[in-house]
Amino acid sequence: MKRVRQSIQYYGAALLGLLLVMGMPEVIVANEVAPMELRGPSFGDQTKIERRTYVDGQTNEQRQRLDLLAYEIFDPSVPNLKYKYFRVESQELFKRFGIPKTTNATLYPHRDPGPGDPRDIEKLTWEFPGMVMEVISYPPSARQNPEKVMISRVEISSERYNLQNGLKVHQRASVFIARLGNPNHREEKRMKYVVEDRKELRPAVYGVSAYKIEMDLDENDVVRKIAWTWGFH
Repeated sequence: MKRVRQSIQYYGAALLGLLLVMGMPEVIVANEVAPMELRGPSFGDQTKIERRTYVDGQTNEQRQRLDLLAYEIFDPSVPNLKYKYFRVESQELFKRFGIPKTTNATLYPHRDPGPGDPRDIEKLTWEFPGMVMEVISYPPSARQNPEKVMISRVEISSERYNLQNGLKVHQRASVFIARLGNPNHREEKRMKYVVEDRKELRPAVYGVSAYKIEMDLDENDVVRKIAWTWGFH
């Protein structure tokens, strides 16, 4: 149980800013899905999903595709970039996408560090051609060169990146909808998918994790940019 509490503290502190960025969905028309076993943001080998929100009318296959796009993003997958909030080796990212330009580095105070733990969390912005990644390093790295990072936000605006389910930027919105189902929110030039889980971490103690995928569209209904964010509280 001590390990559970420490995990919650670490990830909760690291992702606090992300929750503020994500905000609360305006409206979610959702199905209530029965409890199920699923690999997920894990505080044990398996985590029981009490509630999982999707949009009405999505098939199970579309829901699985949406989860795959949300957590693995790229095709082929980057090692350790999966549903679980594991740390990804920086070199795996650099090997796949090249060496990025670091455009921002910020230290945030840890909300509740343990005895002898670092007092700050480092957030870096990495720019690749046609893609921006915001990553979290804890403890902060020497010379802004962390060995492993947790990805907190991804924004892709180039079709050079192959995504899960045969998707990529510059495809029509109808292709995404056919493979992922209807989005939670649809506007003239934007659509958004939001999914939230409620998990029992231990008796009567729950954690909520969520992801959001936002797509900017042009006047021809073509996807020009996709942004991913994740949160846990």
